Order: sequence, then structure tokens, then C-alpha cells
Amino acid sequence: MEKNFQIIFNEIKEDITTYVNLQLKLLKIETYEKIGLISAALSYTFLILFIVFFAVLFLFLGLGIYLGDLFGNLALGMASIGILYLIILALVIIYRKNFTDKILGLFISELFSTDVNEKNEKDNGNQEP
Repeated sequence: MEKNFQIIFNEIKEDITTYVNLQLKLLKIETYEKIGLISAALSYTFLILFIVFFAVLFLFLGLGIYLGDLFGNLALGMASIGILYLIILALVIIYRKNFTDKILGLFISELFSTDVNEKNEKDNGNQEP
């Protein structure tokens, strides 16, 4: 009797150990997946920001040249664009909290939306037609 109890206990202990190890591996894989999703999203965002930066830069450069032609002085046109940049910078600094809150909210909602989508897919996959 004691021997059977010891064997059953050892089997349960091995099963629990295996289960915990598999759960840790699953957690590690899910973490890598999250890091991959975040890296992909950040890379895509940086690429878009890079393209938008140069588009805005050249648009403002063209506007500076146009204003310089309109004012009759290229330096005055470029200075007016510089002032416009400073105004935009001041607005970004003033509303910094709103920008960061919105970006953080979008980031967190995107992170959790992948969890919800995966859960829904798993739930839908387990349902029988």
C-alpha cells in the first residue's frame, strides 16, 4: 500500500513538474511573440514617421521659398517658416501630456487587442458548427 502511494505520488509530482515546465515554455514563447509584434509595430511606425518627416520638411521648404518670393526676400520667407516651426514646437510641448496619453492608450489597446483576437479565434475554433 505504501509503495503504491509512493509511486502515485512520484507520478503526480512528475506530471506537475512537466506541466509547470510546459507553462513556462509557453509563457516564454508568448513573450517572444509580443516582443516581435511590438518590434514590428515600432519599425512600421518609425518608417512612416521618417517618410512623413521628409514630406513635411520639403513642403515647408517649398513654402519658405514661395513666401520668400512673395515677400521679395528669401531669408524672410525662411525665417517665417522657422517661426512656424517654433509655434508648432511650442504647441507640442504644451500638449505633450495629451499626445503621450493618446499614444500610450493606442499602444496598450493594440497590445490587448491581439490577446482578445487570439482568444476569440481559439474560442471560435473550439465551437462545433
